[in-house]
Amino acid sequence: MRDSGRDGTRWYVPRVSGDTTKQKTTGSRLARFVLRLMGGWKIETTDMPPDRSVVLAVPHTTNVDGVLLVLLTRSIGLDSNWMVKDVWLKPPIGWLLRRVGAIPVNRRKATGMVGQMVERFDRNEPFQ
Repeated sequence: MRDSGRDGTRWYVPRVSGDTTKQKTTGSRLARFVLRLMGGWKIETTDMPPDRSVVLAVPHTTNVDGVLLVLLTRSIGLDSNWMVKDVWLKPPIGWLLRRVGAIPVNRRKATGMVGQMVERFDRNEPFQ
């Protein structure tokens, strides 16, 4: 579905439904429950994303956007990996973020992270 923002920017919003989700797990049910608690988020679509895809969640305005990304992918049974500032992966919540697919990014210096991610994706390496 194509849509546009107030400032004229355009984006593509995939629709994802409960009946096309992958295997329903305790984790996906929990994610759906939390999404409902966070304001009644409900996911509807007719198509599942491809097995291999890149999703850009930009521009995100708060840290809640990252939480929504994880909850949305988990709620439809998709495992995902996502990049986050490395400081978020320190105790006490670092272990949990890694468990749900976080990949640390050192933003204090150039490390060629985008190129590394492209190479891993091209080689079809699992990220976890």
